[in-house]
Amino acid sequence: MLMLVPIIFLCLFLTSAEPGSRRQCKYHITASEVIRPNTVYRVVVSAWECPYFPLRVTARLSSGGDRAVHSNAAVVTAANTPEAVLLSVPPEGGGGGGGGGGAKSRPRYILRVTGELESGTEVFREERRVIFRPQFLTVIISANKVVFNAEQPLRMRIVMLTTEGLPYRGTADLFLLDPDGFVVRKWNSQHLNVGVLLQTFQIPLYPKAI
Repeated sequence: MLMLVPIIFLCLFLTSAEPGSRRQCKYHITASEVIRPNTVYRVVVSAWECPYFPLRVTARLSSGGDRAVHSNAAVVTAANTPEAVLLSVPPEGGGGGGGGGGAKSRPRYILRVTGELESGTEVFREERRVIFRPQFLTVIISANKVVFNAEQPLRMRIVMLTTEGLPYRGTADLFLLDPDGFVVRKWNSQHLNVGVLLQTFQIPLYPKAI
């Protein structure tokens, strides 16, 4: 009889599942801690040792007082089978407020990932704060020379790439400043050719006179 007690206790422990418990599954979530505007945010989830499969996995970005920015769902069909949930980050950060900074303050985002059985029972939930950064382009600027003299041509090449390494397809404004920070030439709404912008500027004899 003494040997049966630990065996019965072990069986009860492994088969017990409290209603509403959020730790009935083991899971792994992979996502970047940085989000950028107008990009696709990828959350990869895998689970194992769950009571049943498939699982419905929902990822949700919220900002500005738990206001949902975007949410999406995917189905994990089997154990140890990663599934990606794609979220669309809106331009300008979705307009959520970070508090105390006015319209230009950065929104504070919370990523929430939940897993549910087909019956609707939640088996896990994870929440993390993610960092919003407005920069979403890599800009490379090169010129034909390092040092210029008066009345020499300045040839500029600007390359713009997105976070996916693809050419930027929008327009760009180009400003040329003198050593004191004054604008001596500007090009507005320039269209890029496969992410590349080319311009030429003739260095004047007296730049301050422009």
